[in-house]
Amino acid sequence: MNNDDIVERLCEKTGIRRKTCGKVVSIITDSIEADILQGVQVTLSEIGKFKRVRIRTTVQENPDGSYRVVPPLVYAEFIAYKEAYQLTALHTAQRIISRIASEAVDAYKDAEVAYKQFCKIIRKSLSKGRKVKLSGLGTFSMQAQGENQNALSIEFDISQKFHNKLNENFENLKEKVIFPIPPLSMMERNVRKDMKEQLSNDTTSDDNNFMKRRLAMISEDLIRLNEEINSKSKKKAGSGLWG
Repeated sequence: MNNDDIVERLCEKTGIRRKTCGKVVSIITDSIEADILQGVQVTLSEIGKFKRVRIRTTVQENPDGSYRVVPPLVYAEFIAYKEAYQLTALHTAQRIISRIASEAVDAYKDAEVAYKQFCKIIRKSLSKGRKVKLSGLGTFSMQAQGENQNALSIEFDISQKFHNKLNENFENLKEKVIFPIPPLSMMERNVRKDMKEQLSNDTTSDDNNFMKRRLAMISEDLIRLNEEINSKSKKKAGSGLWG
């Protein structure tokens, strides 16, 4: 069942003109979308409730020392209807009925009847095993709960179009894998280690290797000198050799 089917049924059940019923269905779906985008909870009577959920940026460490950075994500969580949702269902109905009355029909009573019939049509269609697709929002369906095939619950699959609207602020953000820059102290330790290994493994005495050993020793002396200067500068609130 899609929007056109709902409009046809709504026209039959309420006696309202087909064109007006088309406006009513558009107003209902637009209202649901607008509320969810603004973070307002939406509850359709005896169908379920929607709420906007945002997952913050997450960082996960990989075995190779890199980090997987996942950008934020927003989605519309759907929870099947319970009796405890009566109050929020009433608030949603009041918002949508008021809009229908001001934009589509002449009387508040007609708007109220149209909204109630809209919800009833969806419930009846789902109870008969049909899927209900609301254009721009997503698809309702009945699914078995766990291993119990007799226990059915309403589920909702959000449309790609609506998902993109919810995440339009993050559309340029992509998942990344980064290798963090190690701290200076770790880099200096690695340099010392490499130089010591090079000096211990280098047993030849030609001019090139002699120069390499001399440069390695000079580099080690410079690192030691930098540490001494930085240590003294910190005590005097200075900036050190390399800031």
